[in-house]
Amino acid sequence: MTRGFIYGLDYIPRRRSIRQYNDKPVTEELIEELVDFLSQLEPPQGGIDWNFDTLPYTDMVSIAAIEPGVKAPYYLVLRAERKNFSLQNSGYIGEMAALWLCSKGLGSCWLGSIRVTADFPDTLPYVASVAFGYADEPWRTDLDGIRRKPLNRMTIGDFSGPKGEIAEAVRLAPSSVNSQPVFLLSRGNKIHIFRKYVPFKIPVLSYMQCIDTGVAMAHIHVAGSKYYNVVFGQQIPEPQWGKKIYQSTASLEDK
Repeated sequence: MTRGFIYGLDYIPRRRSIRQYNDKPVTEELIEELVDFLSQLEPPQGGIDWNFDTLPYTDMVSIAAIEPGVKAPYYLVLRAERKNFSLQNSGYIGEMAALWLCSKGLGSCWLGSIRVTADFPDTLPYVASVAFGYADEPWRTDLDGIRRKPLNRMTIGDFSGPKGEIAEAVRLAPSSVNSQPVFLLSRGNKIHIFRKYVPFKIPVLSYMQCIDTGVAMAHIHVAGSKYYNVVFGQQIPEPQWGKKIYQSTASLEDK
């Protein structure tokens, strides 16, 4: 179960991936605020141990196999025990952080290509990283040119009213190589969440799309909390949608 709250709704359409950062320092106070914010999150799936670090560039380089493709002042390093849905949880946590950072005037960028080979002792398995810092690049102000598939190619069911806003928030969610692997099925007060089927011979793509699903769930939670208490859980029996893989269900409960 996930406790509902509204945070960052205004920043979903503004946020975009920032790949170049300036030298303005990120204060220790701001880092502590970020840590406090993340520490209070309840990921969609309970019972999975997770933690994170906020590392400066030099420390990130020390644990990574190669230099990060995006050079930033800081990196949010996400870790979780190896369990079903740990990747989705990590995607949720990282995207909540990205929206929070945007609200503070900082840019961010998901980094799926980093491979950690020398992590700090006694840590949970590495999942992914989010680069962040101050940047001179502008926020997104015009959605007309954004490369996203239309809603009718990613939804089935009634997505009028508030559900339409939720679906649009998912449409704007970042994803690996802009693959947009998440699909939504509306039934009553529930939105069932699916991801694209990936052949077993491409495990890295499946890995990234599980994280992408968590990112989309963060957008569902933020957008939906404007109107509802959003509660994630597993539907039994699982809903079906062709070859798509069922992930979770967002119940939209009255406040």
